Amino acid sequence: MKKILFVCIVFVSLFILKPADVSALPSYNISGKLVIDWIDYGNKFNTRPESVTYVFLDEYTDDTVTKTFYAKDAVIKSTPTTTTWTFDVDFLGEFEFSKFIVWDNDEVGGYRKDYSSGGAIGDGQTQINMHYITDFEKNITYTEHWDDGGGRDNDRAFGLEMIPINNDRIEIQRLTCGRDEEKYIDENTCQEVIKILYLYPIGDDGVPIWEEETQFEYKIVERFNDYEYRYEVDENGNIDVYIKHEPRRLDDSSILINWLDNNDRNKKRPTELTLDLYNHNTKEQTIKVTNDDDWNKVLTDLYENYDTNIVPSEYSLKATNTDDYEFEITGDTTNGFVINAKYIGEDLVINEPEENNQDNSNINKVNNDLNNEKTSNPKTSDNIVIYIVLLCLSILGVASSTYYLKKRKNN
Repeated sequence: MKKILFVCIVFVSLFILKPADVSALPSYNISGKLVIDWIDYGNKFNTRPESVTYVFLDEYTDDTVTKTFYAKDAVIKSTPTTTTWTFDVDFLGEFEFSKFIVWDNDEVGGYRKDYSSGGAIGDGQTQINMHYITDFEKNITYTEHWDDGGGRDNDRAFGLEMIPINNDRIEIQRLTCGRDEEKYIDENTCQEVIKILYLYPIGDDGVPIWEEETQFEYKIVERFNDYEYRYEVDENGNIDVYIKHEPRRLDDSSILINWLDNNDRNKKRPTELTLDLYNHNTKEQTIKVTNDDDWNKVLTDLYENYDTNIVPSEYSLKATNTDDYEFEITGDTTNGFVINAKYIGEDLVINEPEENNQDNSNINKVNNDLNNEKTSNPKTSDNIVIYIVLLCLSILGVASSTYYLKKRKNN
């Protein structure tokens, strides 16, 4: 019985008490140095953080570990340009040859990470170096203001050189935004932000000259002969360029409206007509022609070119038909536009005013008098016959009298 109980206890123990895995790999302590250089001239503008946090990666296992480093725990050394923090760092590697690098969260606000940052701890390497530079950057705005009729005669080509005169670390910049549609804040104004990387020139000792910022001179390098250019720079260095050009124009043209409505017999003619003037597919003007204008209008402000592709203008007029009139438009800007306004509405019976009726009555009376006069007068042919008869009777009477006198004398 005791033997059976012993065997049961051993059997249960095999499941409850798991023996150590003698084949498991040992953990290794990986150690080295983390060196952080702050090239900020003694934290001149108090921008340096009190701590930094990095995510480290074991390149052999892809394991990551996050560590935070505080200035108060660092060994600190300083020069006029650079402050160095040095930390002892330990990692627990799964293998003896584990290698840890800075993997993420390695940017610091207000500083530029230098390209030489890097290194590793483990697998024969013992140091990671991080270099942060504050360039005392400054952002300015560069704005072009275009007054050129929408860029009809040329594309908006322009260039302004920004030339440093006291800082050889900055290269000449060529500023322009007129051809970049994404930089427009309205249809005639483009703007972009310009970063000045080195706000201060560097002295012979390698320390910025804090008493003066980097200064510039400006030069227009791309321009058209018939354009006016002017630039202004405010106290903060923001640049505004003003570009003016009067677009080339066509000669004035004309509009004439002919009303085909029997002298407005139906009293439907409007007192004014609204027309739309199109250049290709773009409406450029709305024009009103009125009775006061005697239905004539002079067309002005016609552009020679349509857009920046130097496409010649092609103007047309459009009028909206109504229930009473339809409009037929012919002509062009060279010969003038003619609009025939044809009445298509209902032909109404209109009572004429009394004044017109009286005039008509007078006209009828005159006509009746003339007709009566024609009726009472004999015809011209009847008068001729009467005259001939009378003449014959007269001749006969004269002959008879002569004959009678001769006879009496002879007796």
